[in-house]
Amino acid sequence: MLDAFFKGAGGGGGGFRGAKCKTLLKLSIPRIKLLRNRRELQLRQMRRDIAKLLEAGQEATARIRVRRRRGFDSSAHSEEEGWIKG
Repeated sequence: MLDAFFKGAGGGGGGFRGAKCKTLLKLSIPRIKLLRNRRELQLRQMRRDIAKLLEAGQEATARIRVRRRRGFDSSAHSEEEGWIKG
């Protein structure tokens, strides 16, 4: 998987390909931002859905959705802890 960063990949020696690494990192930044925005939109929609369920008196269903949302939030734990900078 990391062979693309080294010259002579596929068995040969060689040094680290910094230019290739830099290019791939630059391309990954917009992708991370896109994924982060998508996750935020999904969380907002989940919150709206839960609020509508509570207004309609469907507390049991709302509780299930809250549990699902907690799992969704915990998957973003590394982002909240600062592992991914915006």
